[in-house]
Amino acid sequence: MPIYELHCNGCDTDFETLAHSSDETIPCVHCGSADTHRYISLTSYRHADHWMKNMMSAMHKSQERDKLKKELEAQTV
Repeated sequence: MPIYELHCNGCDTDFETLAHSSDETIPCVHCGSADTHRYISLTSYRHADHWMKNMMSAMHKSQERDKLKKELEAQTV
């Protein structure tokens, strides 16, 4: 279930609530009024560069860890 941002015209407050997308009216959690309307929620996206930097960093750390493992194995043999 998505979180919806709503405004109540009865008590003039904003609130968030979990609701089914099929729910036509969502009552106010403060006063119980059915005179509410949904806001269009803002969304957040991460740019692909952010993902790429994280992945490259993780890959580099993994390669360093593998290199150290091989060095330790070579020393113990």
